[in-house]
Amino acid sequence: RKIPFMIIEQGSSIGGTWWWNKYPGCACDVPAYQYSFSFFKHEWSCPNPGQAETLAYIEKLADHYGLHEHIKLDTKVTECVFDDEYQVWMVSTSKKETITCSHLVSAIGALNIPKYPDIPGIDDFAGDSMHTSRWPIGYDLTGKRVAVVGTGCSAAQLIPSIVGKVRELFVFQRSAGLVFPPLCIQTPKSIQGNDQLKYMWNLFLRCLGFIMGDLTVKYIYTTTSNFLTRVVQDAIVKDMSNQIDSEELRQKLIPKEALGTKRGILRDDYLPCFNNPKVKLVNQKISCITQTGIETNDATSYSVDTVIYATGFDSLGSMKNLCISRNGKTLTKSWNNCPNAYNGVMCPGFPNFFILLGPNTVLG
Repeated sequence: RKIPFMIIEQGSSIGGTWWWNKYPGCACDVPAYQYSFSFFKHEWSCPNPGQAETLAYIEKLADHYGLHEHIKLDTKVTECVFDDEYQVWMVSTSKKETITCSHLVSAIGALNIPKYPDIPGIDDFAGDSMHTSRWPIGYDLTGKRVAVVGTGCSAAQLIPSIVGKVRELFVFQRSAGLVFPPLCIQTPKSIQGNDQLKYMWNLFLRCLGFIMGDLTVKYIYTTTSNFLTRVVQDAIVKDMSNQIDSEELRQKLIPKEALGTKRGILRDDYLPCFNNPKVKLVNQKISCITQTGIETNDATSYSVDTVIYATGFDSLGSMKNLCISRNGKTLTKSWNNCPNAYNGVMCPGFPNFFILLGPNTVLG
């Protein structure tokens, strides 16, 4: 039996985070054989494909299953109210229409609201500034003096992609993170011409990836004092040290915190960028943004043409902004600044409402 459904999308195209994020070097740091549907196969060009290939995979899937006819693009949901009399959800949109449905699913994700640092003068900068997730298409950094604020996953993808173009690059780091190369398991040449064997190989990698993920969380990330954790961390630190030329940089780029304290960075081309003489790592705290650049708390000023904020997302903000209500009580108010849901999916008092990537699930 076909179930009628509608997907409401704020963006001008499908793809979610893979449509919003178009910065140079943007890629998935989860292996493609895990970050894809088991029922929709695809010949990935590499284990960790870039943004364009991941977006193309989503579009191909939507075409294959005829989803486009069910999607309303450039439409923002402004309010969702449960009608107790008719037992339906009333969904209002930015296009001044009201849609009724028996079941409501929030699939807004957690990587859609850019998080800017709370720095005085952030709006005073006279040059170009942007968040990685709102990258202007066609923007050229050639010959510019550039500041990148942040050294997390987005910055680690961005920096190797722009270092060859810029005249000078200042990277402002709040705290260092562990960097280790992505696990690149290539398809054996002996099975590349056999579709059935390739399918079995990818299925094996998919299962292996999930098993290794569970074992890593259980035996490494959650027990920082055991022998295995120390062995893994020592190996990562040694690999990082070998990629960095100077001891001064090693002290700044290699964290003292235990493995699992913050999300790891899966790159093998990030750390060598800091050996480039035109790249300067700044560990001092930013005190303010000025018209011409960035000033740190040691009174040093860095004059730049462009400021790029690689500062991640407000993962809780997307949940708190859910405009869900029943009998005048909003979901946000019922949470009382502490988002929670049964198994991360359903909230008491809001019938037939489901959350994907809900509280305390994938992103905590």
